[in-house]
Amino acid sequence: MSDKALADFEQAFRLEPAQFQLANQLASTYERRQRPCDAYFVMLEHVKENPAIAGQPAMETRLLRLLDQGKCAGKRDTRQGVSRR
Repeated sequence: MSDKALADFEQAFRLEPAQFQLANQLASTYERRQRPCDAYFVMLEHVKENPAIAGQPAMETRLLRLLDQGKCAGKRDTRQGVSRR
């Protein structure tokens, strides 16, 4: 995915963080770019927007995998322009 396409996904996610397809595509792109903490923060923000999915096994597994993969515990979200509600 080009940098321009990534920027478009980031902007779309900022507008609609509750949309699973956006969150999933953006997180997957970050993973392919070896940015697991960015992927983690995207999925975490998505869960915050959709509390009903918190605790679902597949989501918890992904969050824990990303957290461990990127050693994200204690790190701050450094993505540009993210909403911090």
